[in-house]
Amino acid sequence: MREMRRSDRMITDREEIVDVLDSCKVFRMAVHDEEGMYIVPLNFGYTYEEDVLKLYFHSAGEGRKVDALAADPKVAIEMDTDHYLVEGPNACSFGYLYSSIMGNGTARKLTDPEEKCEALNCLMNHQLARNTENMRSFDKVEKKKYNYSDQMLAAVNVYEIVVENFTCKSRR
Repeated sequence: MREMRRSDRMITDREEIVDVLDSCKVFRMAVHDEEGMYIVPLNFGYTYEEDVLKLYFHSAGEGRKVDALAADPKVAIEMDTDHYLVEGPNACSFGYLYSSIMGNGTARKLTDPEEKCEALNCLMNHQLARNTENMRSFDKVEKKKYNYSDQMLAAVNVYEIVVENFTCKSRR
């Protein structure tokens, strides 16, 4: 991966990376197909174990995204949070505070019902985590296991992205 231009903003501390992941509820995934580049916002869940980041999302069984992933599972990802405009004395001195994660990886369609359940539970628990009085403090709730009927599991596509390279950056 290319070296970060503003390395002074790079976040390498695992807990800070997890804070950024926890505060993001949507990521954007870019794929490429015969029509060109395609980017789509998606709700997600994640695991970040032993420095391996995996994102999980669900989808309908057909459409441009599904076709693109079947043809080429390589993806780019982006998520951002903590947006705040910093005003300056003139237009060129305004700035923006943010935290973001950008990277690339490989998507895999999950077919095993048990894997699909685990990924969907991961997504549900991440989406339902409530932030408390500030954006960096999340309730540590017990992870729930949800029930999914065979019919529901058959009707939904579930994907895992192994993020092979990523950077986390913040201007605070």
